[in-house]
Amino acid sequence: MTSGNDSTVSVLDLMCKDRYAESNEHKRKREEYAAEARNWAQRREQYRERSKEALKEAEALRPKRDAVNEEVRQIKERRDKAHAEAQELKGKDKEAYAKAREAANAIHEELLAAVERGHKINEEMTALYEESKVDRILSQAAHRKFVEARRNADREHNEFLESRKSIRGMRDEYAGRQRHAPGQEYRC
Repeated sequence: MTSGNDSTVSVLDLMCKDRYAESNEHKRKREEYAAEARNWAQRREQYRERSKEALKEAEALRPKRDAVNEEVRQIKERRDKAHAEAQELKGKDKEAYAKAREAANAIHEELLAAVERGHKINEEMTALYEESKVDRILSQAAHRKFVEARRNADREHNEFLESRKSIRGMRDEYAGRQRHAPGQEYRC
């Protein structure tokens, strides 16, 4: 026949084992969420770095684009001047008019080439700005996932602490009972 204290110890042992299992499960989940948070933080930083790099590349193209735009402006002035000179010769000197028109057309071809170069640079800059924007959006999404995983890890950590606190409470309760029942060993 078992005494009341023996059954109390058995129940406390079972309760402690359950609490330890619960505590260890919270610890496992906490570590899982913490690893997930680290993963999202790393991805967030990678996206941020890529966004910054694309933005830096786009900004590095700006002086080149501005120089081409200035070149286009100057060529337009030359073309307009050549075109005006050709118009002055129209109806006066057919051969001089043809040569002036030919010169204006050559300048216009030069203008088209410069405009095309400027357009390509602008497209490259736009693509880099878009890439930067996409990476920034991905970075923000990764940050939200990081925060969510961090909150979950914190919640599991708090539950882990609560379960350990509960185990200490059971130990203290049993120790108090032990004072009244000498010879019993605490096994929790």
